[in-house]
Amino acid sequence: MLTKTRTPGTGGDRPGAKGKTTRPQDITSPGATQARRITIDDLLARLDAVRKSGPGWQARCPAHDDRSPSLSIREGDRGVLLKCWSGCALSEIVGALGIEVSGLFFDALDTRPQVRHEAVRRREIERTRREADRIAALRECAALEAAERTIESLTGLDVSTWTDEELDRAMDLAADAHALLMGEERRQWMQ
Repeated sequence: MLTKTRTPGTGGDRPGAKGKTTRPQDITSPGATQARRITIDDLLARLDAVRKSGPGWQARCPAHDDRSPSLSIREGDRGVLLKCWSGCALSEIVGALGIEVSGLFFDALDTRPQVRHEAVRRREIERTRREADRIAALRECAALEAAERTIESLTGLDVSTWTDEELDRAMDLAADAHALLMGEERRQWMQ
């Protein structure tokens, strides 16, 4: 027997939404929810209008007819955190997604301490890597802004009274700023 069910990212079971045909063992409904742990990527794939927002994401809440994203999603220390700012209960949200609340916890199904400890260590390494990437991106952005300001500040200056040392310093600054900006322009062009 084949059944229609919610297809992630297509608007769910709202009027006019298209579902996909699945086999019975794939069906996830409040009565037959998934017992497995869900990753943040799995969860985001099930939601509509997902966008990055600070340390987490925002999306349309699947538990109500949401026209603008009111569901906040974030990774906590022990699991995925969900909050509907329109007031939907967690049980309503996970029910609409076809998952169990226990599936939001990272270590929900494994009771072995060494496995849970390793999972915590891996998550901490991943969180540290993401934070380092975020800081590197902020530093790069600050460096690009500083390079633009350097070029702007050196444009149109009267250098007729400058010493050779001052001219050398200004030219070095301008060359470094120009190289940084051109490197960024090349990276954007190649993407």
